[in-house]
Amino acid sequence: MPTSSRRGGHPATLDAVASDIRAAGGQAEVAVVDALEGQAVTEHVRAVVDGFGSLDVSFNLISRGDVQGVPLLGMATADVTRPALNGLTSGVITTRAAARRMSTQASGVILGSVRE
Repeated sequence: MPTSSRRGGHPATLDAVASDIRAAGGQAEVAVVDALEGQAVTEHVRAVVDGFGSLDVSFNLISRGDVQGVPLLGMATADVTRPALNGLTSGVITTRAAARRMSTQASGVILGSVRE
């Protein structure tokens, strides 16, 4: 189940990937979840388990909100620190939610990535 931060995922792209997975005989659903909202992430994990029976892989592809195309001298301090804080915060929230479930089922893999 793909998740994304409040910067927004690309639902059409996610839907296309899910469609390819289903066409190949697999199961896939798409959900865009605010990875900075702990309750939303916890509810999403619960929905995955309710729908599929377990949470086997968590792949965190999280948009951090990086500022692009602006020289450093033109950036506010928050433009530099916000992406680092968003990345760290959303990574902890999503990893913790997945780990809670995976520890009770004694299996699972957590992968992480960030994108601009």
